[in-house]
Formats: sequence, structure tokens, C-alpha cells
Amino acid sequence: MREKGLCCCCCNRVKCIASGHRRLQLTGVAIPWSLVGGALAVAALSVSLRGVCRSPLEAVSLAVTVTAAVGWTFVRFVARGFRPEFPKWTLRFVLLRAAIRTVNELYGDRMVTDVQHARAIRAQSEVVGSILGWVYCRWYCRQVEPVDFNGLEHLWLRPQISRKTEAQRLVVIIRREGAWPPWQQRTAYEFLIDHKGLHPEHIILAGDSAGGGLVMSALLRLRGANKAERLPLAAIVSSPFVDLSESIDPASARICILTRSIAKAARIVYHPTWSDRSTWADASAIHCDLSGLPPVFIQAATFDYLYQDSVLLAEKAKADGVNDWELDVNEGVPHVFSLFPAWVLPYGQVGVDKMAVFAADKFTKS
Repeated sequence: MREKGLCCCCCNRVKCIASGHRRLQLTGVAIPWSLVGGALAVAALSVSLRGVCRSPLEAVSLAVTVTAAVGWTFVRFVARGFRPEFPKWTLRFVLLRAAIRTVNELYGDRMVTDVQHARAIRAQSEVVGSILGWVYCRWYCRQVEPVDFNGLEHLWLRPQISRKTEAQRLVVIIRREGAWPPWQQRTAYEFLIDHKGLHPEHIILAGDSAGGGLVMSALLRLRGANKAERLPLAAIVSSPFVDLSESIDPASARICILTRSIAKAARIVYHPTWSDRSTWADASAIHCDLSGLPPVFIQAATFDYLYQDSVLLAEKAKADGVNDWELDVNEGVPHVFSLFPAWVLPYGQVGVDKMAVFAADKFTKS
């Protein structure tokens, strides 16, 4: 019995040793694979955030910070009884805003002033935009057609119908590069008239944020060149950047997705000599004579960092005797809110609809 017991004990020890050896082998295999997986995750994170981060360490740090901000935002959402802070907001928008604002506060100026980061963001945006554009064009039976003019590439968004049909159609032209001065916008506009056979009453210029400022500058330049007869039918600007004097609405600055740092950086890039008032010219539309311009639809948002730009632009137009402009004030939404898809911010579609109604009304009456 004793020998049998010893034999069983020895067998158990052998089994334990073998089992431990196998565990060590598995652990030895698992550790390298974990390191490889972690390295790949960090590399992927670094690539995806190269538009704002300069090193893998920064990318990891930013990811942790954004995750914490989004998590804390969700906790506050729950604490409010699963209700957003403002009526027109949704949980999706609240979480997205928390992520965007966190990135803007930390590295927002890099995205605007650093060429390397700006190019990275543009490349990533082009990939994502191309995919989404293809999906939505298929969904709405539209097609995108590149047009090269004046050394720049533009995109024509048009219905999938023959060019030879006599039916009237709406063509959206998207300019892919942006900068001041706006001579390029004016040149592209005149190209439509001189080479594509369009009449000014067939064209509405539109732009958002700095693009809205470029639209206003283009209008002023057309009028200033004694080409008032070539002014477009109308214009649409959403959250336009039209004031270089750095006026800020403190209330909206706290809530908007834009931050002070990114707004200041954008001002420098938009007009490098913005601090010298003598160089503003038509880059600061609210300081120009706005008389004689076509009807303009100004879409403003009360939670927009640039809200006062919209208000001051409308007031300046009225002071200059312009009576056919429309200021559309939208309460409780942020900068260029109409760009957010409806599944993120449903009210964004309301903004799109308002602009569409304005455009349709002008085209119908022309």
C-alpha cells in the first residue's frame, strides 16, 4: 500500500510539473503575441491620429484623454436622467462633441497651422469622404465628375442623366482647395459663365465658416471690378467667418465645438496679416460696404463661436440699405450644425432644408 501510495504521489508530481511546463510554454507564446498585438494597436492609433499627434506616445495619451472625456460626458448624461444638456442635442452628438472639443483644445492649432498635420487630415478626409460620397451618390442617383480648371480640381455633383437632355438640373460644384484671397473663387465663377454657358441668375454661391467668408469676398470683388451685372443670383453662408477684429461671444465659446486656440490659428492661416487692419480689404466683410450685393441667406447658430460674425454681418447689410438678406438664427446648436448627419444631430437636417428652401425660392423667381 505504501509503495502504491508513493507511486501515485510521484505520478501527481510528474503531472503537475508537466502541466506547469505547458503553462510556461503557453505563457511564453502568449506574451510575444500580446506585445505584437499591442504594438500593432499603437501603430494603428498613431496612423489614425497623425493629423494631430507627432508621436505614438502622444497618440496613446490623446486616446486615453478622449476616452476619459467621452466617459465623463456619458456619466453626466446619465446623471441628468438620460437627457442631453440642451433640447436639440442627442447622446451621439454629445459624445462626438466631447471628443472633438478635447482634440481641439489639445492640438487644434496644429491641424490648422502645421502643414504636415493639415495634409494628413486632408488625406484621411479624402478617403472617408470618397467612400461616403460614393455611397450617397448611389443612394440619391447622383454622380461626381472631376473638373480641372486654373490648376485646381473641382468636383461637379450632378444627376445621372444625359448632358444632352433639355431638362433643367441642379449642379453642385465643390471647390477642394481653400485660401484667401478669393481671386480663385471669382475666376472659377467666371469660368462657369464664360465657358459653360451659365448665366449669373443660374448660380448661387455657398460656403460655410471660412468658406462663407470667401463667398462674401468673392461677391465684393465682383462688384468692385464693375461687374455688378455678373453677380450671382444669391449666396448662402453658414456660420461665416467675416470679422478679423477677433470679436468673440463668451457664452458660445464655452459650448461650441471650436475652441479659442483653433479659432485663433484659423484666423492666422486665413489672413496672415490679420493684425494689420490696413490689409483686411474684403477679407473682413463686416467692415466693407455691402450695398449692391445680391440676396444672402445667413445661417447662424447661437452656440457658435462665430455667432457674432453672422449677427454683425446682417446688421451691417441693413445699415448699408440692403433689405433682401435673411438672417436665420438657430437656437442651441453649434458651428456649422447643418454639416452633422441627421443620425448624429437631427436638427442638422432642418438647417439643410432651410438653405434648400431659400435656393429653390430664388431659382423659381429668377
